[in-house]
Amino acid sequence: MGAVLVNQGLPEAFSWWGRQWRMRGNGRFQDGVRKMIHSRLWILYCVYVASGSTLNALVKGSPMRILSAIDTAVASWGCVAMTVYMRRTGEGLSDLLADAAALAADICAGGVPPELQVLAEQHYKRGRLLFNVGCAYPFGISVVSVLPTIAGFDAGLAVWPWFSGQLGRVTNALFWMFTCFPLGLPVFIVYCFLLFLVEANTLLYRILGAQLDRANANTDVKEAARRHVQLCKLTDQCRDVLEYPLNVYVSTSLAMPAIATVTLTRASATGFAVVGMLYLAFFYAMCLVGERLQRASTSLVPCSFESYASQIGRPHSTSRARADRLLLTIMLRAHQPDTIFAFRKAVGLNLHMFTNSINNWYSALNILLKMP
Repeated sequence: MGAVLVNQGLPEAFSWWGRQWRMRGNGRFQDGVRKMIHSRLWILYCVYVASGSTLNALVKGSPMRILSAIDTAVASWGCVAMTVYMRRTGEGLSDLLADAAALAADICAGGVPPELQVLAEQHYKRGRLLFNVGCAYPFGISVVSVLPTIAGFDAGLAVWPWFSGQLGRVTNALFWMFTCFPLGLPVFIVYCFLLFLVEANTLLYRILGAQLDRANANTDVKEAARRHVQLCKLTDQCRDVLEYPLNVYVSTSLAMPAIATVTLTRASATGFAVVGMLYLAFFYAMCLVGERLQRASTSLVPCSFESYASQIGRPHSTSRARADRLLLTIMLRAHQPDTIFAFRKAVGLNLHMFTNSINNWYSALNILLKMP
């Protein structure tokens, strides 16, 4: 079982994602993605699509047409932001993940309970699955986006306004078929990586808590304290690296339901559910992993207390006193929960934040529905 953990546990999961971020020597697909995100022509094309969608959103039309334009503009500008992010942080993220793999191997060397060992192996498989989902989801969007146009609905928002009639619909369908996939690829790859990285840190906190819970010797306490310091540093580094994409995702997840509320309230309340709930689902996933990280980091407090209480009544010594001070230090640090933040720690992503957002949107929707 120990060998399985080393080969398919958290260290290998970090290493695998690090290889994907380097995007070299991993096959034609990764090479193609690397060339795409480092191409200036691709950036200009994304800016063109985003600008055209923004201008189309300003044209008067049906609420669904306007909202479709806004949705496309937000997605296009998000693609520009994530493409720039991947260009700037690709190598840096690979180095960070290499350090994370080394730390994960160090923590796992201290012993992993069987139930957490199973979760670590599952997270390795889940991390690879998330990458495949991040690659496949934009393809599904590219297929779904052409269906309204093929069916004859104008809500597909023709980006080529100089074509009309059937020629315009066919051109629009071909445009979205070959554009949605590369546009959405950086957005969903970074999003899936975000979920993976936060969940991996959560598992490391849980493993460290289990080691503290059964720490009897003074050397075990010292090793757990050393690993806790390193894990806190890793979490801070991950938080700094993820701040930019979190700002983009949170602003998008908060803005689109609000725009859908204002735009579609007079037209149809179901429009809000169709457009807004998809963004709320992505926002909920980020808040959920943030909540798990917060709980896992604070779970070190009772674990340290249990380890401290188990030593009461034993002969006092200098080394024992140092170990007790280390446990107290861990408890004090764990009282400051680690979670993911956006906008310079102004927004902490957890379930409390998600609940407040839902309540605010529901109140605003009720007010708009009651207005004459």
